[in-house]
Amino acid sequence: MSRLFPSLKQSSGLERFIRIVALFAIFAAVIWAFWENNQRVISEIERKQDVADTGGYLSDEQLSFVKGFRDALHSRYGISFRLRVVEGPAPRPESDQKTLYVGLSPASEEIVLRLPPLLGSALGEEFLDDLRANHLNDFWQDEEWQSGLVLLLAAIWERLEEISGKDPAVREGENPS
Repeated sequence: MSRLFPSLKQSSGLERFIRIVALFAIFAAVIWAFWENNQRVISEIERKQDVADTGGYLSDEQLSFVKGFRDALHSRYGISFRLRVVEGPAPRPESDQKTLYVGLSPASEEIVLRLPPLLGSALGEEFLDDLRANHLNDFWQDEEWQSGLVLLLAAIWERLEEISGKDPAVREGENPS
């Protein structure tokens, strides 16, 4: 044969064992590199998502609620929604004409709420003042701030439903009585 692949008949038991171990080490290294690359790609995709909880603060149920809010807000009102829950300082993106943005940083107890100008004027200054007083100012006082996020989004949704003339208690297909 060749010098690279000598005949196994001439190999000792120790040499065969070392070759097998080296082969498994190569497979393990390739699998590890594949795993690390996938983790990097997944974290990059999560970072770019509309709803990102990089610290793992929200439960699956809460994430499901937030994603449902995002989908309903976009399909019903054409408004995009972005949520960032991060370990460090809360990101402060530029204002967007069609995006409702909520940025949360539990470590530094920061909350950033950016409303599109049209949405802000539609909700009304009185509602926004109420939102600040009842939700935003005391947001971090509650140890279960995640439920405060759900209440904040629910309050915005209910106000939008009021403005559009639909009773939030009555959903499509439900009997109002």
